[in-house]
Amino acid sequence: ADPQASTSGPTDAFTTPGMAKLGCSLIVPPGARFKLMTGRIDARTVVDKVFPNRTREIQYPGGTVWVLEQSEGAGLPHVHVLAGAVQVDNISARKLRLEFDGTGDAAKWPDGRAVLQCPSCAASLKPGSPGVMTLHLLLSEAHAPAQVAIAMRLQPRLWCLRCFEALWATGIDFLNDAPALPAFLDAEYGPPVPAIDRVHQLQG
Repeated sequence: ADPQASTSGPTDAFTTPGMAKLGCSLIVPPGARFKLMTGRIDARTVVDKVFPNRTREIQYPGGTVWVLEQSEGAGLPHVHVLAGAVQVDNISARKLRLEFDGTGDAAKWPDGRAVLQCPSCAASLKPGSPGVMTLHLLLSEAHAPAQVAIAMRLQPRLWCLRCFEALWATGIDFLNDAPALPAFLDAEYGPPVPAIDRVHQLQG
């Protein structure tokens, strides 16, 4: 399906039935507002799927992160961990699709195309495009023998610069006036980090 085929608004083409049953959507609902918080990611070992049958382990120290939590709007509230400005190079696009292909779990998750789909306008970012990456907390029904459970996943998402800047300017409730976009979120401050590296820095 073409995520931009609809002319009536952003099309949620990749949300799975299990997610939809819980009200979990890949697209931020119209009129949604967010609050900015801080959170903690513990030190961890991340398994990097280099090729379909080959992996490697990467150690990350953890640290404090910024979190956007939807405070107004329809559906299950969106929660996004801010990762930073990225460059969607060809290697990153390929590896992200490979790692987040929606398989290998009792729950059915969106395939790798959802990684490159902006959560606001639903446009698909092309290789070579700058953007802002977040890790989106997804929930879905998971079917196991004789029971139905709820599964959770942190899914990388790439925001268009235009959409993220608009969210930062008008869609977030700050304690005071909105601060300037931090350097690590601004793709104009030096060369953006490859998207796949941002994922591995914050991956849960």
